[in-house]
Amino acid sequence: MTHLLFGEPLDLGKGVFLNGKVLQQPSHDKFYLPSLKFEADLGLAKFVSITSYFSRTSNAIVDYTNFNLAATGLSPYPHFLGRMHLFLQSLASTFFPRNCGYTRLIQLHG
Repeated sequence: MTHLLFGEPLDLGKGVFLNGKVLQQPSHDKFYLPSLKFEADLGLAKFVSITSYFSRTSNAIVDYTNFNLAATGLSPYPHFLGRMHLFLQSLASTFFPRNCGYTRLIQLHG
């Protein structure tokens, strides 16, 4: 039934797999996780400190065309609309989340 709504989504012979979305949804995600470990023998005890930093940046385009069409009372299946869905493509969302933080572990072994 999916092919009736979105067109033919799969042709393994040609290496084609379509997910039914109108727009491509590229995304990029990269992160860094460096750490530093320090150890010191204090005679009666051993001091250990481990510190790490996490930094992640990413961006993604999320296609809400099907939702936008349904929310405006049109068919959410662009396959039925021909090129009429193009006016809603500007409503796709682009996300640029960024996360970063430090972690520190301090231990004293006796």
